[in-house]
Amino acid sequence: MWQGSNGSNAVVSYVAPSPITSWSFSVLDFINDVKNRGAITSSWYLTSIQAGFEPWIGGAGLAVTDFSATVNGGGGTPGGSSACKVTYGTNVWNSGFTATVTVANTGSSAINGWSLGFTLPGGQSVTGSWNTTLSGTSGAITARDAGHNGSIPAGGSTSFGFQGTYSGSFAAPSAFTLNGTACTRA
Repeated sequence: MWQGSNGSNAVVSYVAPSPITSWSFSVLDFINDVKNRGAITSSWYLTSIQAGFEPWIGGAGLAVTDFSATVNGGGGTPGGSSACKVTYGTNVWNSGFTATVTVANTGSSAINGWSLGFTLPGGQSVTGSWNTTLSGTSGAITARDAGHNGSIPAGGSTSFGFQGTYSGSFAAPSAFTLNGTACTRA
């Protein structure tokens, strides 16, 4: 794996340890790896996939003769329904709150490794959490599985929570994305 710049773009490249003649794989595995390395966030969108080779001395005759990609929902389905549903329950007092977040997998296959993105309204700040690893304390927040709750079976759910402070009037986040796909709110 190499991470750097090609002059105008940030690049993450993976190099096979030996020649590959045919390969079927999940792009999500690579996306999760790059996310775990801190090179991208859950709020980014995948816009293209490339496969090929980098020229090197003695590399004559190299070529990619076939390349195809199949996108299988990633959480959404035709017609706009989502394969995840988020319940955001709160307990609010003077200038503090707790939030319990339940992420339900409404899709037909298990989710292995999850990252939930959302934006806290202005004036809110996280002070602690449980059953998750949070990135960010205000504004854009990313909640990642804590390892023991990383798999959500089809039809199943997992929960995590956090506490925080707020000023002004209290409001809940307006949208959630699970591994980059928009979720419905319960």
